[in-house]
Amino acid sequence: MSLLKNSNAISPPLLKPGDQVGIISTARKVSMENIEKSKSVLESWGLNVNFSKNLFKEDRQFAGTDEMRRDALQEMMDDTSINAILCARGGYGTLRIIDQINFDSFKSNPKWIIGFSDVTPLLNECRKVGVQAIHGPMAISFLGSTGDENALNYLKKILMDGGEVNYEFAPNEQGLMRPGIA
Repeated sequence: MSLLKNSNAISPPLLKPGDQVGIISTARKVSMENIEKSKSVLESWGLNVNFSKNLFKEDRQFAGTDEMRRDALQEMMDDTSINAILCARGGYGTLRIIDQINFDSFKSNPKWIIGFSDVTPLLNECRKVGVQAIHGPMAISFLGSTGDENALNYLKKILMDGGEVNYEFAPNEQGLMRPGIA
């Protein structure tokens, strides 16, 4: 997990109990079963969860048509009551809509956007417009795979405490990992 930032980037406000987190799929379709755990975890942090209007839609492998996913993302980015946007999953589809997103309102009302994989173009656009984003777990990742507990703890630390994330790795026998700061 990493916080995508630069020295001039706007840091969205930290989340606090009662804040709104929108869950959206900019790519592949999802089911309620896929994201129940993420909703439960976010609510245990005191956050309120809102689903995007396209979240459970289906158009082939996508969470709705390109237009539906684009409109849902734009709506969440422009909604001043949403404090963070958690992408439900990757797959493929974000690249098909990213060039049609207007970031003007988002820049004046920045919020956290969290995801990885196919969501990377969206995270890169956040960086380009000068707003920090989080390359981290998506809603579907909350299901309980190995290592997810640490990822969720780090996510909460970044979103609610403003903490930095540091990793320590022991060098391996092949010498591929060496001491240093990256």
